[in-house]
Amino acid sequence: MNADGSGQRRLTRNQGDHNPAWSPDGRRIAFIRDQKFKNQNSSISLVAGATTGVQYWADFEVYVMNADGSGQRQLTQNGGGDPAWSPDGRRIAFTSYRIGNSEVYLMNADGSGQRQLTRYPAQDGSPAWSPDGRRIAFSRSPADCGLGFCDREVYLMNADGSGQRNLTRIPSAHEEDPAWSPVALVVPVADGGAAAAKARPLPPKLVGQWTHKFTAADGKRTGLGPQGWGEVWTLTIEKSGAVSVSIPSFLQGGWGGPFTGLIVSVGENRVRVSVYSFVVVYSWRVSGRLLTLTKSASTAGLNTFYLGVWKRT
Repeated sequence: MNADGSGQRRLTRNQGDHNPAWSPDGRRIAFIRDQKFKNQNSSISLVAGATTGVQYWADFEVYVMNADGSGQRQLTQNGGGDPAWSPDGRRIAFTSYRIGNSEVYLMNADGSGQRQLTRYPAQDGSPAWSPDGRRIAFSRSPADCGLGFCDREVYLMNADGSGQRNLTRIPSAHEEDPAWSPVALVVPVADGGAAAAKARPLPPKLVGQWTHKFTAADGKRTGLGPQGWGEVWTLTIEKSGAVSVSIPSFLQGGWGGPFTGLIVSVGENRVRVSVYSFVVVYSWRVSGRLLTLTKSASTAGLNTFYLGVWKRT
């Protein structure tokens, strides 16, 4: 369909086709086709203490077609999912259960040269290429997870599978489906938890100090009471990518004082900010002295962070 939702038309006519992924040149689309279902014996208990049951796994394969739906052909023969095109369109990273657990694989765009990149006892998946095509981010569950649903971490590796390392290390949390910034901003985090931004300069119109007066309308959006209405929030964005916000005094007792964070990535109209162990995504727009921030995605519990329209001070 068109970007405004018009002109919708069907490209495939097979039940179970899903997860389309455009090639970088816009001429082809990779997708997953559910071939059939396999009945596999499983040693996973459905209920604690119950006898073992049978687990059904969808038999997914990676296909590719022209952007108009023609020329559909199968690329994988032993299971495949999560297709991700390399930036040059010559390779596709994908996930497969072909050895009994989910691993990340790589193949040429025509399906040839398939090889395994990860070798881990639990589940690896959701590959995402870096803009320069040199690295692949992916998600990994703990080694003792087996085939269950466990806390995941975001990992990074070179495009040949070497140099695998954990990026997130957030206990009792679930990080999955990594996405690279279109702007090459990098925020390395040391083992001790201290973070320093080593990034390209942020857009000048985003850098500076901004204020926002907490109003009854803000309280209605967040569910907060009337106390503190009229107090001023101060948001500071530095050239290095460091972010801090001073919140109303009536909230500081519950939140432990001002928030601090780092800008993880900045797109044309979207910014991702890391705050403690959370990542919040906002749409942003600067018009004159006003900065409008609209929360587009975040973890629960940060509804009070960055509200409404801010004024440059």
